[in-house]
Amino acid sequence: MCRDADRITHLIVENKSGRSAIACRAVVDATGDADVCWLAGEETESLDSNVLCGWFYTLRDGILHLNALSHPYNADAGKQDLDGPFFRGTTQHR
Repeated sequence: MCRDADRITHLIVENKSGRSAIACRAVVDATGDADVCWLAGEETESLDSNVLCGWFYTLRDGILHLNALSHPYNADAGKQDLDGPFFRGTTQHR
């Protein structure tokens, strides 16, 4: 990310096309883990009650099927029943 004082001017992304910088006047952080906010030095909060989830679709016999990667939330334990490791956007691995 590139900054000019308190303003983000570019986001640096990597994808199949390689690394590039995207110029911007405003940023909407839709990462789900506040990755952009955290990298910009903004205050973030991690909650253990956030539920990890994910989905993907497969096509079988001409029918589209939704496949959930999520695990159910265990209200008694106050968390999801998961095996890790999992990383949040606020986990420092630079």
